[in-house]
Amino acid sequence: MRWGVESSIDFQKNILQLESMSGLTPTTVLQDFYATVLIANLHFLLIKPAQEQIDQTSKHKKYPMQVNNNKAFGKIKANIIKIFISEDPIKILETLTMYFIRDQLPIRKGRSFPRVIKNKQRRCKHKTFTNYKPAY
Repeated sequence: MRWGVESSIDFQKNILQLESMSGLTPTTVLQDFYATVLIANLHFLLIKPAQEQIDQTSKHKKYPMQVNNNKAFGKIKANIIKIFISEDPIKILETLTMYFIRDQLPIRKGRSFPRVIKNKQRRCKHKTFTNYKPAY
């Protein structure tokens, strides 16, 4: 029952890097948090129509297909400013939807591989980087 919520939190923490803040003040942390949540919600709203079209067309394929979330997020991140300042945002949204439909991934059940950990330092949480050198 919780899998959808946990997948969303995983996406926000690992793909959107919710824990990586651009500053240390409470205002900056809140601003980064709200911006990340806005982008996550926008991402899922934009890929939903593409996923519905993929579900209709992938009935005759060997595996069910889904939108590639990583590439979709990259395209949204590159075009987010254009969506809000453009005279015709519907054209940009249609272009993004066509990109999402074109770039699909198969859903293969029962795939499990052992993880090979190359760098043990990567297991720690994301670190907050500041834009200035500390005074101490």
